[in-house]
Amino acid sequence: MKAIRVFPALFLGAWQLFHSPQVHAQQVRGLVLEQDDKGKLSPLQGVNVYWLGTQEGTSTDSLGFFEIPTLAGSKQLVFSYIGYKADTLYAKPTKELQVVLKQVRELDEVTVMYRSKATEISSLDVQKIQVMSEKELFKAACCNLSESFETNPSIDVSLTDAVTGTRQIQMLGLGSPYMLFSQENMPTIRGLAANQGFGFIPGTWIESIQVSKGTGSVVNGFESMTGQLNLEYQKPEQGDRLYLNGYFNESGRMEGNVVSSYKLGKKTGNTTFLHYSQRPWEVDNNGDRFVDLPRGTQLNLMNRMMFADPAKGVEAQLGFRLIQDVKVAGNLGYDPRRTVSNVYGMQFLIQRVEVWSKIGYVFPNHRYRSVGFQSSFLTHAQSGSFGRTDTRSSQHGIYANLIYQTIVGNTYHVLKTGLSYQGDRMFEILAPFEFFREEHVPGAFTEYQWTISPKASIVAGMRADYHSLFGWFATPRLHARWEIAPKTVLRFSSGQGRRSANLIAENEGLLFSSRQWRIQPTQQGGIYGFQQELSTNAGLSLTRNFRLDYRDGFYSIEYFHTRFQRQVVVDVDANSREVNYYALQGESFAHAFQAEAEYELFKRFDLRLAYRQYLIQTDFQQGRLEKALVARHRAFANIAYETRGKLWNIDFTVQYIGSKRLPQTRDKPVEFQREARSPGYFIANAQVTRLITKSWHAYLGIENITGFVQRNPIISVDSPYGPHFDATMVWAPIFGRMFYVGFRYRLKKEKEKR
Repeated sequence: MKAIRVFPALFLGAWQLFHSPQVHAQQVRGLVLEQDDKGKLSPLQGVNVYWLGTQEGTSTDSLGFFEIPTLAGSKQLVFSYIGYKADTLYAKPTKELQVVLKQVRELDEVTVMYRSKATEISSLDVQKIQVMSEKELFKAACCNLSESFETNPSIDVSLTDAVTGTRQIQMLGLGSPYMLFSQENMPTIRGLAANQGFGFIPGTWIESIQVSKGTGSVVNGFESMTGQLNLEYQKPEQGDRLYLNGYFNESGRMEGNVVSSYKLGKKTGNTTFLHYSQRPWEVDNNGDRFVDLPRGTQLNLMNRMMFADPAKGVEAQLGFRLIQDVKVAGNLGYDPRRTVSNVYGMQFLIQRVEVWSKIGYVFPNHRYRSVGFQSSFLTHAQSGSFGRTDTRSSQHGIYANLIYQTIVGNTYHVLKTGLSYQGDRMFEILAPFEFFREEHVPGAFTEYQWTISPKASIVAGMRADYHSLFGWFATPRLHARWEIAPKTVLRFSSGQGRRSANLIAENEGLLFSSRQWRIQPTQQGGIYGFQQELSTNAGLSLTRNFRLDYRDGFYSIEYFHTRFQRQVVVDVDANSREVNYYALQGESFAHAFQAEAEYELFKRFDLRLAYRQYLIQTDFQQGRLEKALVARHRAFANIAYETRGKLWNIDFTVQYIGSKRLPQTRDKPVEFQREARSPGYFIANAQVTRLITKSWHAYLGIENITGFVQRNPIISVDSPYGPHFDATMVWAPIFGRMFYVGFRYRLKKEKEKR
């Protein structure tokens, strides 16, 4: 509880410091805004503010706020900004000013040249947030979200098994269930979808992805433990009138995407998203009589409608999504409609419905004050057979979040507060286990941002939630930013996160083995007989932007430490024929270090380099072990070249994945034993994109150029129903070299053409 007591003191100290009469005696404060054609107000940064007839002045910060000492004999303040009509106002220390500058319409022609980068980091955000734009996503085939991070060193992607080809995302060396995934700041992929859900987001639907490490904002909930991925979809007011994408690869995967944005009225817009993918035939490159990638189809439909009336400060949206995903894998020739005793097969069906809404209101006379409400509903059903093991699961979820934002005195002090509710109803069957649970979690939160100066700021947050199974708990979070030198930012974050483990859904890959599941509960009730998992995360990062030879670059160094106070341990080492689940007794922690640099070596030629090192260990019942199947060392290099006129785009990425500890197989017969560690290896990918016309792009790519594969990934492959069968020890690619081709067609809106 010590950490909890820090925050009231921090709030009180900040309030007293800023509102002390000694600090603010004889100060004139205010806010400078601009108003667009639709009446929407937004802050202006860098406006010159000075006393009339003098050179005594200041400028507005990133929030449009200014503060200037009074000057004897001067009563009028001048506000000037290039491209805007200057304004002069009488000012008194007792009254805070709100100034709206108007743009000057008749200007000489000015050309501003700026080359946007594929991934950018703002120096002004308190958290270190990497924004991956559409340009970054286009560097690879980007079929779905789990394949969107091949050119980003902050996220690791690994295979869960040698049968389904399911890719799992990892951050700070820990799996995707420990991350918070949100769509436009609303939690979405969680619960039963924690592993499979990243394959439900087509890359062509995405406008941008924000990646932040460490515990996130308390406004978004208590579940973020290692970081957050926030996804922004194409929007009606900015999206293309029509966007088509087609894709085909060497394994037989065919994919089509359609995105269409259109106006329904002056204030209402709509975007429709459609995705269909199929892999109709079997491929077995390594000759082990198991398909390398599953056959199947996915149909995915989403629609969002948005309403905006900036003059009245109202904005709202309503959306829904329907998903059906079918996968079939196993031995060559496996047909789920027929039962053959010696043929091993897997079939998996997911059906999912999501509905969400958002509404926001900005007070017209107080543009710094707003209220928003978010809500969503989902129903998720999945069923599958893994050899002779059948599973069925379902989840019904409700989420609601009410957020009120205002300033305290001035824009240097921003307060967010609100109420939330999260409810889940889960049903899972894995013979002989059968689990049912309901979770209801109402909560309240407060987050305070104090901009101490343009160079330093702090965000402190606290949540209080009541869990229907575990009672009350508090979640503190703290983020700090300090510009220690020009263009050099030091950031710190710390906080707690917790989550309910979903043992079956999160470990489905382990069903592709003959292992017996053994759950060792520690209490009656709870979830599977366990408490919620609880961890503390702390991190430090240094980011430096620089310009060398008229070209921009940056480098960053970061370190994060995650320590679990409670965790459900998944033990596959005690016995190679079992998987044991039990509560953590001892320590479990993860150290993550990363160094990254990016620079434009010469015009339109970007180089990105990164190195990561992990130390992840857990105390098992048989002793402390390094986390299995996670490389301790990883290195990354990406080059991107764009020709003049953007006719050609060439991207090349190479990664080194270091040695990984493998689960022990010492108790198996000699012919089924494996080495204790895997070797390190290199993976290289390349893509060339050609601009055919302003609307048409075509691309050709190669994944795994060197063709490196893991030999004999399945143990006891000839006896899939025998006691030693295991297809879960995957540490490298299985398919080998993969060619793919695709196209993009974009029809811009008529307004953008003029």
